[in-house]
Amino acid sequence: MKTATIITTAALSLCSLVALTGCADTFRAPGSATPDPLPNVAYPKIEAAEGLGEYLSYSDIKIISQTPLTVQVPIRPRTESEDLRVQYRFLFLDDHGVVINPDAAWTWRKLASRRQDFLTGNAATSKAMDWRLEIRPAR
Repeated sequence: MKTATIITTAALSLCSLVALTGCADTFRAPGSATPDPLPNVAYPKIEAAEGLGEYLSYSDIKIISQTPLTVQVPIRPRTESEDLRVQYRFLFLDDHGVVINPDAAWTWRKLASRRQDFLTGNAATSKAMDWRLEIRPAR
């Protein structure tokens, strides 16, 4: 009798576990993303995408104007003999960290090998308080 009770209890527990496990999936939102453990301040002001970081150097960034915000970034390819063809865009953020120009156009530029060039971005509004520069290989 004790063995039958133990087996029955174990079987009921197993059925309950299977039933609850099946239900758990129906209550989870589909395709949920994982929160980013990095705070926004941990992201670089200058992002060199798709491996360009090892080929580019930048020096002292200049804020030319505060209203509207105008930024100039001196940049130099570290390649020995070949020019780099890149695209870049400046994103400007308001005082809450919201991107003001999310559809900013990409600008094409050929950077001469081992020569300094200057990338400049101008905010279209005086609401811009911060900026980020994205650089990627030319497409």
